[in-house]
Amino acid sequence: MTFHPVVERELRVASRRQWSYWGRSAAAAVVLLVVAWFVVLERSLSLNQFGHQLFGVTTFLAGLFAVLAGVVYTADSLAAERRDGTLGLLFLTDLKGYDVLFGKMAASSIGCLFHLVASFPIMAIAILMGGVTAGEYLRMMALLFNVLLCSLSLGMLASTLSPDSKRAAAIALMFALGLVGFMPALGGIVYWLGWKFDVPTEVRDSLFEDGYAWASPAVAYFGAFDDGYRSKPQVYPA
Repeated sequence: MTFHPVVERELRVASRRQWSYWGRSAAAAVVLLVVAWFVVLERSLSLNQFGHQLFGVTTFLAGLFAVLAGVVYTADSLAAERRDGTLGLLFLTDLKGYDVLFGKMAASSIGCLFHLVASFPIMAIAILMGGVTAGEYLRMMALLFNVLLCSLSLGMLASTLSPDSKRAAAIALMFALGLVGFMPALGGIVYWLGWKFDVPTEVRDSLFEDGYAWASPAVAYFGAFDDGYRSKPQVYPA
């Protein structure tokens, strides 16, 4: 028996699906349209400034896509099997639970992975303009990839909690928003309580940055740029 047979089958099916090719082209075309729109609006900027701002806009949109990917792609993967009554049939075979889980995740998320990766070469245009360093680019690509995997995993978790597609999508959206803002918000409450009880500022800052802010992709996003990386290199340890 091959390793993860469902994953292998789904990848073979995806490789022959027309949307696997057209979807990547569509994703790259969207990023190119953003670049063209930015060129029209920001013609007065220098080349370095233009490249830096262009990189910021395109990576922000890609990060938003990565955060919401679980809501769109994987929130209904297992829920649909439960509604159709076919999930139990999969366990009548020799498949293990992780085979089914990884197979459904591969089937529902391979397209969004193609879409995100297709935008990476266009984002690299900012490096040629001189406004972005290679370190910024590599850190940002690693962040987007990790956020995408985390969002897809949260979508799979939401899919196991409810067979209803809308409810599963709502749960996945709640997880996605919590991924971005829950830990910093919790850290802000702790910071405020520390201020009310006269805790030293250094202790409050260290507690917020090391205990809460690191868990949010929003903090990691700003830390991927050179200015943020120089001030807080611990966000991206070598």
